[in-house]
Amino acid sequence: MAGSLNGIQAKAKEANSKISYVHCYGHCLNLVLVDSLGKDNKTVFNFFGCLQMINSFVEGSPTRHSILEQIVEASKLKLKTLKSLSTTRWVCRSEDVEAIKTNYSSLLKCLDEIAKKTTMADVRAKAKGLLYQMKTFKFVFVLQVISPILIMILKVSATLQDPNLNLLSAVDVVLSLKAALTTMRSDNINFSIQYNEAVSICNIHEINLLEVEIRKISSKIGTSKNQYFPKTPNTPNTRSEEHTSEL
Repeated sequence: MAGSLNGIQAKAKEANSKISYVHCYGHCLNLVLVDSLGKDNKTVFNFFGCLQMINSFVEGSPTRHSILEQIVEASKLKLKTLKSLSTTRWVCRSEDVEAIKTNYSSLLKCLDEIAKKTTMADVRAKAKGLLYQMKTFKFVFVLQVISPILIMILKVSATLQDPNLNLLSAVDVVLSLKAALTTMRSDNINFSIQYNEAVSICNIHEINLLEVEIRKISSKIGTSKNQYFPKTPNTPNTRSEEHTSEL
């Protein structure tokens, strides 16, 4: 589409040389997500890989899907359909994350029941492996953090695809999203809420909390050369609080 030789841009300019090409902001937003979440952040990368495996495993078999449906019905909840992750439209992954978040407890029971009742060794191994990944603090915490981020991005993406949207409004929407994400990144109150929600879920399902390792950080961050992250896994402000100790 954007090709300067054979793309639609080139064909349109053949008809009118004064036409200016403007790149799709929705596509740009998707490319940013691919680069920031899909490549550089290994924790999020592994998280989405696990989500894809959960979907393929449960939805790949009518029997396993039926087990999930029965567990959801017994819990008197509404099943939110698991969807395959899109490799091109990352903004749509918001629906996938919300489905896992809504069905989290039921999925744990489903995988546990499959692992116990199946007569196939490979199915049991996959069920236990997925159950192990889902019952980690890291998985639960990423699930809590990534959900509101993707919801905001999904709303912006939908706005950018409005046929009546003009360029100035598109720029304002993107800048507003950037400001909201920046605020969220430095908001300790919001972080504490998400952390506490993750801890609450872990306590309900008897998941061990991730212990924070004591490790030395760069002296360029502060004036002291002996800065450490405290080993306090139950403290929500571990991210922002640093304690200095003399060796």
